[in-house]
Amino acid sequence: MAQVKKLDGRWIVDYRIAGVRKRPSFATRAEAEEFKRSLLLRPIDRMTDYHQINEVSLEMAVEKYLSQVSPTKAPRTGEIDEQALKSFLKFFEDKLVNEITLMDLEAYQLKKRREYKAASVNRHFNVIRHFFRKCEDWNLIKSIPTRRLKNLKTESNPKRLWTKEDVVKFFQVAPEWLKDIVFFIYETGVRRGEAVNLRWKDVDFDKNAISIHSIKGGTSRDRKIPMTVSMREWFLEMKKKRPFLSKPTNHVFLTEENLPFQPNHVSTAVHRVVHRMGCDGLGLHGMRHTILTELVQSDVSLEKVRQLAGHSNLKTTEKYLHLKIEDTRSMLETLNERRDVVRRFIKRSE
Repeated sequence: MAQVKKLDGRWIVDYRIAGVRKRPSFATRAEAEEFKRSLLLRPIDRMTDYHQINEVSLEMAVEKYLSQVSPTKAPRTGEIDEQALKSFLKFFEDKLVNEITLMDLEAYQLKKRREYKAASVNRHFNVIRHFFRKCEDWNLIKSIPTRRLKNLKTESNPKRLWTKEDVVKFFQVAPEWLKDIVFFIYETGVRRGEAVNLRWKDVDFDKNAISIHSIKGGTSRDRKIPMTVSMREWFLEMKKKRPFLSKPTNHVFLTEENLPFQPNHVSTAVHRVVHRMGCDGLGLHGMRHTILTELVQSDVSLEKVRQLAGHSNLKTTEKYLHLKIEDTRSMLETLNERRDVVRRFIKRSE
């Protein structure tokens, strides 16, 4: 049994655990009695799965997330984290993180919907959901208030695919410094950030493979993609043109000033060229959609496309598919021809 005593001007709690004597000291009797009470309640807490929640302001929790979690993500994702959580913090001002309820979140969601498109609101709430999951891990909340919060309904807006004519016209108009990185994306279907971050040490001429590095959801996801014969020759030609800029640690793709690209810089430059072409609606990410769609339409299995694309699951891969109505009609016509044989056989049997 724990006992509270006064010793040398301080209050101690005298107790034993597994035969080992413990004597923590406290400045006041109230603190000592509180500690004794917590000792007596520990067995009950373990049986009921009770745990003490730390009273932390939303501001402190957001700062912790942005300083500890966001830096582990890709730069652009970190920017979205900051935008979403700073806006979230402004709305709730001085609230404690464990005071925010589902009703509060629904009110905030409605407010944001008046200002932004549903897809943008959902993107921010994905950040908020992950924020509350981390708060639960940090013992700042008893339950996650976003658990029953539904995303807003959005209209399907598939990416516009690039035709061969679009691609040819783009490379006729685009500046030389932009062509290499866009060509690489078009040929491999990699993400914009993956192309921007590619270094010469990632290009393995011995194994004819390219190492692709990316961060999704705070997790590093590396993969290798094959290097075709024509791409190998293309990389060797690039090294030949820029021997002093082709060290292993250097970026493969550089701006006209021979500096590494920023992801937004590439997208902005592509948008300007597309606008000059009179093809507004085409985008850099649409090139990724184009190659993945063409692979599927060429009867490449979804699993192989998933591996090339670097998707974590097949559901994500399926979102990239843009099967044309003619392709679907052709498949149904083939199926119908097969069934005609069965129908004739059934008719003869009758």
